[in-house]
Amino acid sequence: MLAFTTIEPATVAWVGALFLLFGEVGALYSMPRLPRVIVVSTVAEIGYVLIGLGIGGPAGETGAYFHVANQVVMRGLVVVCGYHLIRRSRAASLDDLAGSGRRMPVAATLFGFGMFSVMGLSPFKGSFSKFLILYAAIEQGQWMLAAVGTLATIIAAFYYIVVIQRVCLDAPVRQLALAPEPRGLMPLAAVLTVVTVVISLWPAPLLHAAERIAQVTDASRVPEFESPWSILVLVPYLGGFAVWIIGRISSRARNVAAVVIALATVALAAFAGDLDPVSRLFATLFAGIAAVMIVYSLDYVAGMECAGRYYFFAFLMIGSLVGVVTAHELGNFYLFWELMTWTSYFLVVHEQTPKALRAGLVYFLMCAAGAYVLHFGVLLVHARVGSFEFAVLAAEVDTVSPAAGLAALACLVVGFAVKAGLVPLQAWLPLAHPEAPSSISGPLSGILTKAGLFGLVKLLYGVFGVGALARFAGWGVDLKLVLVVAGCVTLVYGQARALFEGELKRMLAYSTLAQIGEIVAIIGIGTVLATDAALLHVTNHAVMKTLLFYAAGAFIMIGGHRRIADLAGLGRVMPFTAGAYALASFAIMGLPPFSGFVSKFLMIQAAAAAGRLEIAALVLLGGIAGAVYYLRVVRVLFFQPYNGAVTVREAPASMLVAIGILAIAIVVGGLLPGFQLEAVGRVGDAMAARNGLPPVVLPSLVMVWPAGAAIAIVGAAAVWLVGRH
Repeated sequence: MLAFTTIEPATVAWVGALFLLFGEVGALYSMPRLPRVIVVSTVAEIGYVLIGLGIGGPAGETGAYFHVANQVVMRGLVVVCGYHLIRRSRAASLDDLAGSGRRMPVAATLFGFGMFSVMGLSPFKGSFSKFLILYAAIEQGQWMLAAVGTLATIIAAFYYIVVIQRVCLDAPVRQLALAPEPRGLMPLAAVLTVVTVVISLWPAPLLHAAERIAQVTDASRVPEFESPWSILVLVPYLGGFAVWIIGRISSRARNVAAVVIALATVALAAFAGDLDPVSRLFATLFAGIAAVMIVYSLDYVAGMECAGRYYFFAFLMIGSLVGVVTAHELGNFYLFWELMTWTSYFLVVHEQTPKALRAGLVYFLMCAAGAYVLHFGVLLVHARVGSFEFAVLAAEVDTVSPAAGLAALACLVVGFAVKAGLVPLQAWLPLAHPEAPSSISGPLSGILTKAGLFGLVKLLYGVFGVGALARFAGWGVDLKLVLVVAGCVTLVYGQARALFEGELKRMLAYSTLAQIGEIVAIIGIGTVLATDAALLHVTNHAVMKTLLFYAAGAFIMIGGHRRIADLAGLGRVMPFTAGAYALASFAIMGLPPFSGFVSKFLMIQAAAAAGRLEIAALVLLGGIAGAVYYLRVVRVLFFQPYNGAVTVREAPASMLVAIGILAIAIVVGGLLPGFQLEAVGRVGDAMAARNGLPPVVLPSLVMVWPAGAAIAIVGAAAVWLVGRH
């Protein structure tokens, strides 16, 4: 064990923290010179080692030595590949190195892999060593040290992702004559890549070696942040690799394999036996929407450049989303939260246009920063309770002091709010949704934002509980009130921006903000009925908004226009797609007999029953605003003349199948909502039992149709169908 005889250990730790912080700032200002960025960034990592050694203790010292070993390997990979790119390009500026991913794809890919490794993102174990050091600081009451380390990590994430985008993803700025390939560098890079993968998948030997160097006698003092992955997560993750490999041989076989793996994931989610009600609800929802996404993608990405990469990251994103909602403890929850961020990032930037790369940059920075803040809260909880297990946290939450509880919950809520897109943390959403491929825009809106809502319901009401939220209230303001205010502000902001937006997918993105806002406001009410109502709308919104984005994607793909005014008359030549878009519009406006009416009715009832009439009124006013901008699109599609190309026809088959499945789900959810009500009712029962609240019996909400009304509707449909022929 290292002993400091002339310098106080706390002083060493603070010197390390400041060294780290100013080093990362220095690396940021070293751009665009790549060698300088790498050197300054490498030197800055010494700060982490000093923090760990200065803090001391089993976690701190083990983390310090583990960090040295990780950095030697992972930064070695960055240095070797960076040197290779610089030598061959005869340039060191990022402007000149832009486009290296196209000129030297293997070297650039390994360089990007190394950069993600040293950045400290899960599952790379560069993150694990940093976690140990920050945990040691929090464990010993040095919150500010951990906060400085977290801030430095956020700064580093900024220049890391800028470098990755410029070198690996940007188009070339100028033509370069490449120098001959340096001898021996790529084999060395291959070895370092293999070692990085090995220590990321099997970190135990290296971790135990660090424990021996630190003379740790009780290994239980070094927390374990991860547990084995479930089959429900492994299927899409291994499926992603399988689909990529199969696609190298046959695109048709890849498509079949993708659908089979997606359906297998749905089956596993629906019948998994070890999930609580809220986890089962979200896992089934996420897997179901993801399966529709895969079906839609079959024709949407056919012929698209890098289709194999698309499917690879699509399945990794699916596995990460399912991993988040099925985790039984905070360690794996955070691991999959980070994986969800960077796998979805590669889908946002898939088309690699300047707008897509800018949107991806903002998306990654905001979500990564939110994840690092969330991570601070995770470590704080473990330091106070001694476990990541949700069951243990729920049992021991009363032992957490109000100050520590408030700080931890605030960090968690910030992380969830960024992913959900709550104002003022929404900037990524209206950028990423329009610029991502339309096959991804739907799930971004439909399920990725819902991961933040899952976190709010699961952690706040399922783990901490209503009593703890009240005890952790600061200055008379509890987090439920914060959620109500943030939700209402987001609702108003989203509706106002959507009203005046002329670009279709961007309008839908702002509408998502409004819908997320009203769901969060209802969650913030904190009653069992309100939670059930909010979750019912979560499931319905996921289907409705995915359909809207998928129909919009078909319009853009076939018609070639993104602005609403340019879609005039398109419903006349694409009646199925436009009809589905109109159906989803009516549903999301809250009109019967569609699913959106059922969940909005229940949300308004829950708000009124809780005495929150102002929230109920705001949801109603939001519905009126939504009617204005949704009907505007329907009017343009159907009631304006079509002056486009005569060759325009309906979207390809797989896209229509996906759109049709979602449309049927909307109708069934409106006419027969019993299955969804039963699923969210089980969540409400669990919430009531956890918080000592009386259970709630949900109304059936099944619409009873008089014979005359049913005959009139069926007759109207029949007349319309006959008239078309």
